[in-house]
Amino acid sequence: MTGSKKREDEFLAKTGIKRSRAGTTKVLSFLSDRGCPHGFDHTRVYYSPDDRCHILITEPYHSADEALESLYRMAGIGGYSGDIAHVVGREGAGLWNPGECVPLFVGRSDTQELLQFLAENLRIKTQHTN
Repeated sequence: MTGSKKREDEFLAKTGIKRSRAGTTKVLSFLSDRGCPHGFDHTRVYYSPDDRCHILITEPYHSADEALESLYRMAGIGGYSGDIAHVVGREGAGLWNPGECVPLFVGRSDTQELLQFLAENLRIKTQHTN
C-alpha cells in the first residue's frame, strides 16, 4: 500500500466519509468533470453518509489562493458564487503530498461545518523539518 493510500484510508476511517466515483459536478454543478479550476491538483470527490452530500478535496501546490480565485471565477460565470463553501486546511497537511501541498475542502454552502470538521481532522505529519 502506498503512503498516500494509507494516509487516505486513515483519514476516511477517522472522519467517516467515503470515496466516491462521482465526478466534480456532483459537488458543484458548474464544475466540469474534464476541467477543474486552475490550481486544483490531486482532486478527489468524497461522500458523507451522515450529511448525505458530496464534497471534494484538492491539494494545490504552494497556495490555495490561485485555486480559489479560479473556482470563484468559474462560479461567477455559472451564477453559483453564493452557493460555495470552502475551507483551506493546515499548510503542510495533506493526503497526497504532505509538506508540498495545501489541502482545500470544497462543497455547497450548506457543507461549511462538514468542511471545517474535515480540515481539522487532516493532521498528517509532514516529513519536512525546519
